[in-house]
Amino acid sequence: MQYLPGTGAETGNTLIRHPKTAAVVFTGSTRTAQHINLAMAECLAPNAPLIAETGGINAAIVDSTALPEQAVRDTIWSAFQSAGQRCSALRLLYIQEDIAPGFLTMLFGAMDELSLGDPWLMETDIGPLISTQAQQAIQAYIESARSEGRLLKQLKAPKLGSFVGPAVIEVNGIQDLEDEIFGPVLHIARYRAEDYAATIDAVNATGYGLTFGLHTRIDDVYRPEPELLAIDEMTGPTGESNRLGIWPRGVILCLGPTLEDALAQAGTARRCGCPAVIVAPGATGPGCIDGLLNRAHLSELKGFEVVALASDDADLHLARLALAKRAGKLIPLCASENLDQYCVVERHTCIDTTAAGGNASLLAQVDGDDDMETD
Repeated sequence: MQYLPGTGAETGNTLIRHPKTAAVVFTGSTRTAQHINLAMAECLAPNAPLIAETGGINAAIVDSTALPEQAVRDTIWSAFQSAGQRCSALRLLYIQEDIAPGFLTMLFGAMDELSLGDPWLMETDIGPLISTQAQQAIQAYIESARSEGRLLKQLKAPKLGSFVGPAVIEVNGIQDLEDEIFGPVLHIARYRAEDYAATIDAVNATGYGLTFGLHTRIDDVYRPEPELLAIDEMTGPTGESNRLGIWPRGVILCLGPTLEDALAQAGTARRCGCPAVIVAPGATGPGCIDGLLNRAHLSELKGFEVVALASDDADLHLARLALAKRAGKLIPLCASENLDQYCVVERHTCIDTTAAGGNASLLAQVDGDDDMETD
């Protein structure tokens, strides 16, 4: 291993364009990841993998059955710890409108107990931002919200150092947030109980999917389709359940280039629970198109999650470059026999079971058995 300290614009930009670089692992902004992806497509082998963890607009929902003390505690920890400078930090909290006034009063009171200062001191809860530039940009964002009457609360920050006081800003929903604010800024939106499913759909529609939180005591509020494989992980602390699920990624575009190749790719995709679309000479039947796809069209086509193509380097380069020019999420190109690894995604679910606090069936207004006991 060789450690090369330097800026991304100099050291990083050189490395991602060097023909001997076999793979890139990156943590940072989505915009930079897209730049890296395009540079790799132009300069590296077409099958060189990019692993990019780029944060996101992480959301959480608190419904009317949640324990407010626990929900406030988790909100404070997730939104403001590390001054919000974590990819997994909470950026948007949806609160059911029935409980919003009391919940916000409790949240603001908890914020008042936070201590900003030197991170070396044990009594400090929140330290400074990484740079003066970051401080100025985030405070300018907060001031813009203040001028629009959307700033609900902000703590005072120390004058010495690149501090930003934790802030709470009101929005209509996740559709109002275009970029991740990488600092101690929590956005609040209210939702009606009957709009719960639509709220979930709005979060999913953003294209971000790093973390999501839910505070509820109703088990069956929202049940997605069952995963392919669920693995109970190593036992965690008492009162905590951890589950690792393997889920189908989505539609796999199988480009062959021969019909035999495309059929094999589609077979792998379907075994993993993914729909397959075949585009190859001689392809017939449902989900099949006879012919060769112009690789340049991959920069604009929609409706697929992975491209499978076992072709020569020149063909692969055209496909990789077209995919890298797409806006939005990165679409991987699988040029190997390991397509099954591209067809699934891992999801980790952690449940705090200490929040039982009463009979969930009663909270959900679901009729139970005659011998059901209540607290």
